[in-house]
Amino acid sequence: ELSASAQAKIISTRIRVARNLKMFPLNPGGDKEQRIAITEMMAKVYAELEGDFAGDFFLHTTMSDEQRQGLIDDHFLFRGKDKMQAASGYHEHWPHGRGIFHNKNKTFVNWVNEGDHLRIISMEQ
Repeated sequence: ELSASAQAKIISTRIRVARNLKMFPLNPGGDKEQRIAITEMMAKVYAELEGDFAGDFFLHTTMSDEQRQGLIDDHFLFRGKDKMQAASGYHEHWPHGRGIFHNKNKTFVNWVNEGDHLRIISMEQ
């Protein structure tokens, strides 16, 4: 349990972890079809999530302007503009095979093929 002093100082907590899937090459070595296969596989996973984890998966190639703006406003959208990642080949075939999932409460976010296959983010205020 946190002390009252610590609780007064902490506004929010965010934990981020990156993971890569064993059955696919790391993104700099992957091709468009492999990136799309990852998003298709993860779409099936996200469709099965229930309770606090249930939410929506948005592909960069099919999201509406309204959805895109909502993700920008929530600071969830990654845009493929990181120069170091671009130099390493992470942005090949942009925006194909990229997506963002978040639960209904927007406390559980996954970036798919941003850099690593999965960037898993958990937030609490």
